[in-house]
Amino acid sequence: MGFRKYYFLIFLLVTILVSVSLVDEAFAPYHKQPQQLMSVSTDKLSYNFGDFLTINGQGAESYSISIIILSPSGEEITELSTFKTSAGEFSTIWIIPSGIEKGMYTIKASDSTQTAQTTFTLGNVEVKPLPDYDFTENDIQWCEEVYPQYDTLGLDWFLENYHYTIEARVCASLYEDSMWNYEGPDRIEKLLERTVYYIDLEISESKKEAETGLDDPTPASIRNETVIPYWIKNVAEFWMADQIDDSGFIQVIEYLVQQEIIKIPYAEAPQGEAAVEIPSWIKTTAEFWVTNEISDDEFAIGLEWLINNGIIRI
Repeated sequence: MGFRKYYFLIFLLVTILVSVSLVDEAFAPYHKQPQQLMSVSTDKLSYNFGDFLTINGQGAESYSISIIILSPSGEEITELSTFKTSAGEFSTIWIIPSGIEKGMYTIKASDSTQTAQTTFTLGNVEVKPLPDYDFTENDIQWCEEVYPQYDTLGLDWFLENYHYTIEARVCASLYEDSMWNYEGPDRIEKLLERTVYYIDLEISESKKEAETGLDDPTPASIRNETVIPYWIKNVAEFWMADQIDDSGFIQVIEYLVQQEIIKIPYAEAPQGEAAVEIPSWIKTTAEFWVTNEISDDEFAIGLEWLINNGIIRI
């Protein structure tokens, strides 16, 4: 009886081990970390002869990356080689030679396991300003649906995948806006209010691009971080408490413009006498900034928009 019990225990132990092994094997795909797909992009959408074209990529697995540039007719123009970093990123530069055909070119980047591609246009390309556009609740819902892609794969992949449409650009701006994390019952309404501002920025930028013929694929709201001198928060607090009047606060804004902390790049700022009264809702925005609920960059962008639209005159 003792031996039978001993053999039974061994049999039971082996059965358990085999079962655990089979379960692990069955669920192994779910335990693996999601693989980041390789993506490739350029620093602009359109170029002219002699321009420096910067190629950036991420998600590479192999150390060596091969990059092939194909003409509009499919002819291989050149092949470049580069190497990935430990984070899977890679970058290289190509000087566009003269004498090649104009049109849309294709860039194919490959490592030993995967390939990614993007396009750019060579030659004098007509860049048309964006038409007026209104975001809807359905657009906000689309932004929410595709946000995991943006969060996982990044801005460059997101814009490339959705062809740099105004919807994708505005969604990207919303993702970087502190309001995106707002969870109140009026979230959709507040996000729609923010899109009015971002669409205005995109249309304003597109008019400038139409004049220069250079198309910038980056959303107009995403730029280098702005740093506003800390003492200006003290002035804003005095203004919010009505210890200085609107004209005093406008003088501070004029200082920020003169120091190029606030930039008015896409429209000439309206000139004239300072507004008699600044709209009260601007004080609410200033309060968010003073209490660090929005960043210096968001506050500066808001002031730029107010100046460009003539709400504040300097």
